[in-house]
Amino acid sequence: METARFQVNTFPSDDEELARYVAELVSAVSEVSDSVVAWLESALRERYPQAAVAERSELADMFPTEPLTVYVYRDGSPLPASRD
Repeated sequence: METARFQVNTFPSDDEELARYVAELVSAVSEVSDSVVAWLESALRERYPQAAVAERSELADMFPTEPLTVYVYRDGSPLPASRD
């Protein structure tokens, strides 16, 4: 999902419930600041205790004018849980 202020990618990408919840949270953000990543992670952990939110590295940006990009990991990592 992308707004004029920032883009959010959720993982796992097929979790529609997570994506909807993140969209609800993002719609409540009035401005992007340094604390938005921490706020989003804190809000997500109320429902998803292992959730992690990471800001895209500046090294990955081709154009500095692109919106802030963040990654939301429902289970704390982009990798699927190991099956032991």
